[in-house]
Amino acid sequence: MLPDKRTEHYPTTERSSSETNLTDEVVIVTGSGRGIGRAIALDFARSGANLVLVDLDLETLNSVKDETSVLGARASSFGQMLDVLEIVDRHGKTAVPS
Repeated sequence: MLPDKRTEHYPTTERSSSETNLTDEVVIVTGSGRGIGRAIALDFARSGANLVLVDLDLETLNSVKDETSVLGARASSFGQMLDVLEIVDRHGKTAVPS
């Protein structure tokens, strides 16, 4: 088997979530109801971050919020179309889970 040239020349710099401590940091994850957004939200939850979750599908969003709670994260969720600036402008510090 030939060596994988990508890893041979470009060693990985990825860190697992267990190596990153984001306790007391706030992370906003848009599109967090499924797919990559869900995976990102769960990874940040494992890292100890407080989460602001945003997705159009409220049912899947609440499911992800429950999953992050099981991992020990505090999360607030918004089931509407918002971008990061709108979250900060409209909700300010009240968007941050406490």
